[in-house]
Amino acid sequence: MKPKMKMNEKINFKDKEAKKIFMRYALPCSDEERRKEIIRYINEDEEADIDTSESFPTATNMLKIMAHEKGEKEVDKEIIREYFWFRHGEMLKENNPDKDVKKCLVMPGKIKSKEGKEGIVELVNGEEKKVDLSTLEETGKGSWVVIHRDYASEKINEEDKDDIKEFLIDLEILE
Repeated sequence: MKPKMKMNEKINFKDKEAKKIFMRYALPCSDEERRKEIIRYINEDEEADIDTSESFPTATNMLKIMAHEKGEKEVDKEIIREYFWFRHGEMLKENNPDKDVKKCLVMPGKIKSKEGKEGIVELVNGEEKKVDLSTLEETGKGSWVVIHRDYASEKINEEDKDDIKEFLIDLEILE
């Protein structure tokens, strides 16, 4: 029996790591004040009382639906990745057929250079972009990362990069 699902409530994350991954992906969709709070939470392990249903209603509800579909009460990092890597792009394209939604998609890229908390990343579409790396540890030149707008959300391996790239090609976002 699948657990009951309540919409428009905070996400019940499986653990702190899942919550941090969600916050890294949600960071670019926040206002400046909220970004500071999220960055403190991620980097300084400072507790943050962020109402995901208020700040990120679509992502919150979709993650809860996805967990429910899997018979889970909690959202783990795999569900978060599935949403942001794959379903997020589908939703954006479907809900905005006449708009260029590329800036809102997550896209893998390789760090070409890093200086302090910023770096130059070559995205899989060949574009080079200056990004904020402040919420990721252990990244350096040659690391593959997922970019959401101008923020690196997560370090990934080459297989994950290939999966996301293939999906973006299937969506006709990339050639």
